[in-house]
Amino acid sequence: MASLGGPIERCAQARCDVQRQELEDARTEDDYTIREWVDAPGVSYEVVDGELELLPGLRLVPAPGHTRGLQMVVVETGGRPVVVGGDVAVRFGELDEPRTEGQLRVRALEPELVWLAHEHEPWRPRTM
Repeated sequence: MASLGGPIERCAQARCDVQRQELEDARTEDDYTIREWVDAPGVSYEVVDGELELLPGLRLVPAPGHTRGLQMVVVETGGRPVVVGGDVAVRFGELDEPRTEGQLRVRALEPELVWLAHEHEPWRPRTM
């Protein structure tokens, strides 16, 4: 969901959907991530180009900004969606004044809540 890199055991045991741009950058850009984690033994990827519906009401959406291949998870709830944004923003204030394509996409979804990797509580938009 977020940038590539992290405990490789999880990717070896689970389906890892990744935007093509993220995988290419992780494999080719210097100082991007720990290369040994990207193509570790047993790790395989489902390469995604753009949006992907994982299950009804659950989809991946590109959210470029922190990295070119960043993606977020959008959960349709029957009302306004919930967004699991990972690193689409570091602080919620960035969503109040969006500057990246990913942050603008979050706002365009008019979400009920947004979860970020570095925050402990969800963000609720003040006004849409």
